[in-house]
Amino acid sequence: MGEFTPSAPAAVRPATDHGAYDAATGRHGPPGGAGCPPPPVTGPVEERRSRLTAARALRIKVFADGADLEGILALARDPMIAGFTTNPTLMRQSGVTDYEGFARKVLEHVPDRPVSLEVFADEPAEMARQARLLAGWGANVYVKIPVTDTEGRSCAALVRELSEEGLHLNVTALLSVAQVATVAEALAPSPGAIVSVFAGRIADTGRDPVPIMREALALL
Repeated sequence: MGEFTPSAPAAVRPATDHGAYDAATGRHGPPGGAGCPPPPVTGPVEERRSRLTAARALRIKVFADGADLEGILALARDPMIAGFTTNPTLMRQSGVTDYEGFARKVLEHVPDRPVSLEVFADEPAEMARQARLLAGWGANVYVKIPVTDTEGRSCAALVRELSEEGLHLNVTALLSVAQVATVAEALAPSPGAIVSVFAGRIADTGRDPVPIMREALALL
């Protein structure tokens, strides 16, 4: 901030809990007494800066998952949130009936962080068509591609094809180190991608997800 020089003779503001404020000296203090530094400035801007500093110090990135537009817009004001992700199931649960309209509204208000939008087809050619369409909605779109289709067949070939075309992808629903290794290889030509390993679902099967997450991180 630049230096402030008053253009009129300095005046003393009415006394507050911190004493009077002398605009000429920029100091607080009781009238006629020695001045003291002004109290710490607090408010929405300072709180946001504090949270942003804390976010930068984290070794993880926090992504918000959901399909409630008002909730997304509220979280978009939080610098702790590194990006957003949603899927057709969450949209249906939130009453969204216009996928494109909803997605474009989110992208309008979140132009500066990754927004993951998922294909809803199960056949490779249609998944590829939808992926290209979604990617065209915004430079910050990461297209969510499941690691396998509903029959358990790997989508690695599709991931490689789309990566080679320059699409940003979020390969999702990974449950094993082997899947991570396959996806990491398929993403080799990628301009940037997210790999979503579902630690919670791994834990639901009775396995400790922590060793698997460590191995996954080493592969990526």
